[in-house]
Amino acid sequence: MKHILALIYGVFMLFSCGDAPEKTDEKPIVNTQQKFSKDDYLRMGDSISLRAQSKLVTHLMSAINSGGYASAVKYCSLEAGNIMDTVSTEFFTVSRISDRNRNPNNAASASEKELFKSFERGTLDTLIVANDETIYYKSIRIGMDVCLKCHGTAEEIDKYALERINKTYPNDKAIGYSNAELRGAWKVVFNK
Repeated sequence: MKHILALIYGVFMLFSCGDAPEKTDEKPIVNTQQKFSKDDYLRMGDSISLRAQSKLVTHLMSAINSGGYASAVKYCSLEAGNIMDTVSTEFFTVSRISDRNRNPNNAASASEKELFKSFERGTLDTLIVANDETIYYKSIRIGMDVCLKCHGTAEEIDKYALERINKTYPNDKAIGYSNAELRGAWKVVFNK
């Protein structure tokens, strides 16, 4: 079973992330006192979001391997924010947002929900520079069947995971997805 999950994880990383992120525990160094071009911010945002996704998926797969899908839901509710904190630095912060959020802290704003329309049409990422703020967004799509064990239809969701979801997130909106469907976005805010 662990070999199958490891294979699924590898396929997921290739499908959902493109190039594999670098293997390091060091945080990327970004000094926002320096002047960067739009392309620089896009490259940095992509690298940072790939790193965050890699760390999150690695930890979720470990939780699934050790305790099943309900364990992954528990892990996500308790630790996903801490993972974002470990990727964030004094120069940028990383978070996830969704218009169909599970955690209320991850709810997209009205303007961010508008961005999702372009993501649904195929845009992969975007950079917003306004009010002296630079924010990078990268779409997150359901990447493989294992994701549907917590985010799929009632028939696809693992029954123990669903029990945990209902208990932990009584106002959950993050179900009913299918493969390749837009799930949300990574959000990287570059601090000035």
